[in-house]
Amino acid sequence: MSGINERIEKLIPALGYNNFSFCKAMGFNYNAVIQNIVGKRQSKPGYELLHNMLTTFRQINATWLLTGEGEMFNTGNNSNALLAIEEEEIIKAPLIGQFAYAGYMRGFSDAEFIETQPTYFSSRRHSRGNYVAFEIRGDSMDDNTKKSICEGDIVLSRELSREYWQIKLHIPKVFIIVHKTEGIICKEVIHHDVESGELSCHSWNPDPEYADFNVNMNQILQIFYIKEISRKNKF
Repeated sequence: MSGINERIEKLIPALGYNNFSFCKAMGFNYNAVIQNIVGKRQSKPGYELLHNMLTTFRQINATWLLTGEGEMFNTGNNSNALLAIEEEEIIKAPLIGQFAYAGYMRGFSDAEFIETQPTYFSSRRHSRGNYVAFEIRGDSMDDNTKKSICEGDIVLSRELSREYWQIKLHIPKVFIIVHKTEGIICKEVIHHDVESGELSCHSWNPDPEYADFNVNMNQILQIFYIKEISRKNKF
């Protein structure tokens, strides 16, 4: 069992919960979470679970949870340095249109470039973080169903900080990936090999030209979770 699994197993009774009530408090399904972590499979928890754990139980010391260093619970000036607990608010994010993709690749860390882009306002409240809205290019995620992410859609996305890239992603899930050579891609990640850093990317469009492919995290500049999707004709 990995160290973080052992710490979660100790944490649950220390919080005054059993496995079932612990999952229920976070809004997760018991079988899908705890049995995998402290049960027979013992897989490592993903970012989404860790974030929900720390926002639900604010007394947990994130440094202890992720590394084993320090005390289990926050005391005095101890703070969740590795994963901030954030309030929800309406998000204002730069909107990167299809024709701004190349510029974003060159200037994603350039504040002046970001400030020149149009602004997107979220339709609901989200926790704070680094957000960017991307206009979708192409139809690789369009399978003619209601879940499709179509060309011209605007996706508001929150960046996944690099310190969490070593933790297995909560998958399958759709991400925006800013890749050094492939550019800005919207794909469902269906497998994450933590040791090699390989991500298996899947398109919803069944056309053979959109076959699955792998990318390595060493070639990735940024990874974003999609938080909301809007049709361009709503703006």
